[in-house]
Amino acid sequence: MPLLSGVVAGPSGFLNDAQVYAYAASLFGAPPIAGATPPASTPGVTSFGPATTGTKFGGPGQWELTVATSENYYVGVLYPVGSSSAKWYWSYDDSLTLTEGATGYQGMQGNQGTQGNQGYQGTQGVQGSTGSQGAQGASGSTGAQGAQGVTGAGTQGNQGFQGNQGAGVQGAQGSTGPQGPTGGAQGAQGAQGAAGSGSQGATGAQGPQGFQGYQGLTGSQGSTGSGGAQGSQGAAGSNGSQGAQGAQGAAGSNGSQGAQGAQGAAGSNGSQGAQGAQGAAGSNGSQGAQGAQGAAGSNGTQGNQGTQGNQGTQGNQGFQGYQGTQGNQGYQGTQGVQGYQGSGYASSTSNASFSIGTGSKTFTGVANTGAYAVGMTVQVTDTGTPANFMIGNITAITVNTSITVNVTTVGGSGGPFTTWGFSVAGLVGIQGNQGNQGNQGNQGNQGNQGGQTFVIFGHSNGVAIGTSSTSVASCTNVGATLSLVSIYFVVITATTLVTVVVTWTDPSGGAQTLTLLSAASETVGTYCIPSFLVNSGSTTPIVVSMTAGTVSQVLGSVSMAVA
Repeated sequence: MPLLSGVVAGPSGFLNDAQVYAYAASLFGAPPIAGATPPASTPGVTSFGPATTGTKFGGPGQWELTVATSENYYVGVLYPVGSSSAKWYWSYDDSLTLTEGATGYQGMQGNQGTQGNQGYQGTQGVQGSTGSQGAQGASGSTGAQGAQGVTGAGTQGNQGFQGNQGAGVQGAQGSTGPQGPTGGAQGAQGAQGAAGSGSQGATGAQGPQGFQGYQGLTGSQGSTGSGGAQGSQGAAGSNGSQGAQGAQGAAGSNGSQGAQGAQGAAGSNGSQGAQGAQGAAGSNGSQGAQGAQGAAGSNGTQGNQGTQGNQGTQGNQGFQGYQGTQGNQGYQGTQGVQGYQGSGYASSTSNASFSIGTGSKTFTGVANTGAYAVGMTVQVTDTGTPANFMIGNITAITVNTSITVNVTTVGGSGGPFTTWGFSVAGLVGIQGNQGNQGNQGNQGNQGNQGGQTFVIFGHSNGVAIGTSSTSVASCTNVGATLSLVSIYFVVITATTLVTVVVTWTDPSGGAQTLTLLSAASETVGTYCIPSFLVNSGSTTPIVVSMTAGTVSQVLGSVSMAVA
C-alpha cells in the first residue's frame, strides 16, 4: 500500500501528539487555508488517519499514514488535540505522483519508425491443363435402299396416311461428357412392294427418339496445396509471370432444351438437316436450339408404282460421350518475405563522460541512433543512478555514432557519468498566468496562540543507499529562502558505515557543504538527525546525499519544509 510520511514542527520545535489526517485532493474545490475544516469523505477510501506524531515513527514530530491509492493528498494537522483552541493546518503532498505545480503540456509524440519494405509477391501457381474432350461418335451407315417393285397395271392407290409421330418420352439429359458415337446404323429401307392394284399402304410410324446419354462425371478438384509459412513482409517485387491456364471449371447446370424443329411436309425423305454446331467450351449456357429438319423433297412423278414397303425403323441415337476429367488446380504461390522492422527508441546508449549540467553536449559512442531525429525532445539518464538526468532538444545526429543535445533541464547532480540511456521526453509545459489576488477579508479576532506547522515542499521516502554517493532528495524552495531540513534513515540487517552530506548555495555565502555523518559505524535501527535551517535562496536546490558501507543496507528519507 502507498505510504505518506512527514514531520510536524512549531516555533518551539517538533510537535508530538498532533493528529495527522490525509484527504484526497479531489475532495477540495480550492486549496484549504489554516483553520478550514475537512470536507465530507469516506474513511479508508478518500480519507485516512489519524496518525499521532511521535518518536515511534523514528523521531520527534514524525508521522506515517498508509493510503489506498497513489494520488495527490492534502495533509491536515489538528493541534492541540482535545483543546477548545484546536485548529486545522493544511499542506499539499504530491510525493506519490512525483508532480510539482501545474502539469506541462504533453510532449510531442515521437516519429513513427520506418515501415519495413513489403515482401515479394509469390509467383502464381500453374493452372492445371484442360481436360480432353471426348471423341465424337462415328455416324451410323445408311441402310441399303430396297429394290423397286415391278410396275403393276393397277391404278395408283391413294397415298396412305402419315403415321403418328412416336410418343416416347425423351429421357432426362445427363451431365455433359464427350460426345459418343452416333447411334446405330439406319435401318435398311424396306423393299418396294410389287405393283398391284391395291391402295398405297400407310407410312409407318416414326420410331421413338433414343435416350440422350448421361453426362460424364465431373472430375474431382485437386487438393489445395499446403500454405507456405508466412515470411516477413518485404518490398513489393515485380509480378511473376502468369501461370498456364487452369483446368476447365466444373460444368454448369444444363440450360433448357431448345424447341424441336417443325416436321417437314410429307413426301419423299429429303436429306437430313445439318447438326447444330456445338457450343464453345466454358461454363455451359443454355443448349442451342436443335437445327431445323431439312425440308422434304418434292415428290417426283410417280409411275404406276406398286405398294411401297414400310420404312425401316430409325436406329437409336448414340449416347453422348463423357466429359473429360478436370485438371488439378494449380499450386498456390509462396507468400513474400516480410519486411524488416523499423527502427525504435529502446536501445540507444552512450559511454560519453559528462557531469549533470545544461548546455550543448555531444554524446559519442552511440552504436544505434534508432529512430531519433533532429528537433525531438529527449531525456538522457544515468542508468546507474536514474535520479541523475538531463533533458533537451536534439540538434545534430551522426547515424550510429553520436547524438548532440542542447540540455535545458536537469535532475540530480554530480558526475562525470559514463552510462547514459536515451528516451523520448515531453516538452516542458508553459507556466500558467498567476491568478488575480483576492480581496482582503475583514480581520478576525486574534485567537489563542497554537502550534505552528510547516509547508512541506520536498519529500522522499525509503531510498536504497548505494556504496557510492546516492542522491536521496534534490528540491528547491521556490517560495522562500529559509528551509527546514529533516533527515531520517534505517539500518536494516547489519552494522554498516553511513555518510550523510547536505549541499546548497547560500545567496550571500555561495556554495555550502555540510557533512552530518562521515563513515560513521551505525548498528541496526532507526536514526533521526535533528532538523536544521538552511538559507538556500529560491532558485537553487538543496541536495541530500548518503553513502553506505554495504549496498542496499540503508534506507534514507528526507523532508524539506518552508521555515
